[in-house]
Amino acid sequence: MLAALAAINLLLLHQGLAGLFAAMIASSALSAAALVWLFGRRFRFTSELAHITESLQFAAPIFVGYVAYFVLNRISTVMLQRFLPVDQVAVFGLAQQLAMIITVAATAFGKAFQPAVYGAEQSQAHRMVEEAGKAFILLMLCITGVVLLFGPEMLSVIAPRGYSAGSEIFSLLVLAGFAY
Repeated sequence: MLAALAAINLLLLHQGLAGLFAAMIASSALSAAALVWLFGRRFRFTSELAHITESLQFAAPIFVGYVAYFVLNRISTVMLQRFLPVDQVAVFGLAQQLAMIITVAATAFGKAFQPAVYGAEQSQAHRMVEEAGKAFILLMLCITGVVLLFGPEMLSVIAPRGYSAGSEIFSLLVLAGFAY
């Protein structure tokens, strides 16, 4: 939904950054409306304190990681803007955004495995952590390998020719994302 709305606003309507923001807001609202529609009459917005506190316990480490990543990301961009030409900062920025594929995939798979691990009986928890960890590492190795293998092609599809030097930066950022 976001890609379609962004393409319409940017390419057809030429709305620029405001159009992109509008697409982001509209896609979030439409996604939320679709969820309510899928649940139909069974949907009732209620919140219980126990559910909120339990969710916050799981989310706190992830939130801290995101904040730290965001702050470090912004600091590195400010430093680059101070000491490098704008075209090199743009190459780094694009490579950095593409490298987020690894971080997003890691977060998604981590969240997918989390309920099974937390829902396991105490006697089975260690085994579940081992199994989920093995599957997680295998999935991340596969995704990282595919992204590294097709990285230059991904970069060439969305970037101008002058950005081809970003392939090395992209590869380093993908490896850093995998290590993270």
